[in-house]
Amino acid sequence: ISMKPHVVIIDPSNTKLCADLKANDATNPVPVIIYSATLNVNKIINKCGADAVVAKPFELEDLVHLASRLAYKN
Repeated sequence: ISMKPHVVIIDPSNTKLCADLKANDATNPVPVIIYSATLNVNKIINKCGADAVVAKPFELEDLVHLASRLAYKN
């Protein structure tokens, strides 16, 4: 991978993508945020290793704050 994103934000239908990113040594450090209407946050995180789950509906400002916090944590 020539360029790594600071954060990846995906919907819950892409839990395989999330798991693949977390299983790869090159992309594992990249934080993954999943946005979901489901309240079963722990199940989503455990299924794919996401760093955070944002419940829909959400405020864009909250998502940006979370993404910034995760991106600059590493």
